Formats: sequence, structure tokens, C-alpha cells
Amino acid sequence: MNRRSPLIVVVNATGAQSSSVVRAASAAGFNVRAQVRSESKPEAQILAALPNVTLAEGSLEDDSFVSTLFKYADYAWVNTTYLQQNETALGKSLALAAKEA
Repeated sequence: MNRRSPLIVVVNATGAQSSSVVRAASAAGFNVRAQVRSESKPEAQILAALPNVTLAEGSLEDDSFVSTLFKYADYAWVNTTYLQQNETALGKSLALAAKEA
């Protein structure tokens, strides 16, 4: 019986902490959905070149994007930053979307 590799969603994937999670999860054989604000940035392209990594370009303030971000995910790495407008509300929104997925 073939079991698919687990899927982890990594938020703010081009950041220092999150990109480390992407690299480690990819190396461990996970499928990784890496949320980025822009797929064209060099940091995003480096992640996209890793095995089993798919970029998900979109804003975390876009409810329709966030509602689909965690679909089929087994795990989530959510790392918000103080640069986002309301970090606490955003964190709650992401946790709820992950739970509902």
C-alpha cells in the first residue's frame, strides 16, 4: 500500500526560521506547501527548487487565499511577524483556517 508523504504548510516561508523548516521538511521527504508573498523573489525561487516544495503565492490578509492554504495539510508551521498589521488577529485567523481544513 502506497502512503503519500505528509504535507506541511509553511507560512512566511522565505523568512529565516520558516525557510529552515522548508529545507528540513523537504530533506526529510515531506511535501511542503510554502506560502510566499511573491514567487518571483530570489528567496522563493531557492525554495521552489527544493524537492517536494510547492509555492503558494498570496497574502495572509486575503481570507479566500487563507481558507484554501491548509487544504489537505497534515501539519502547519505558522510564523507571524510584528511587521504584519495585527499579528495576534492574523495568528488566530491562520490557526482557525488550519483547524477547519
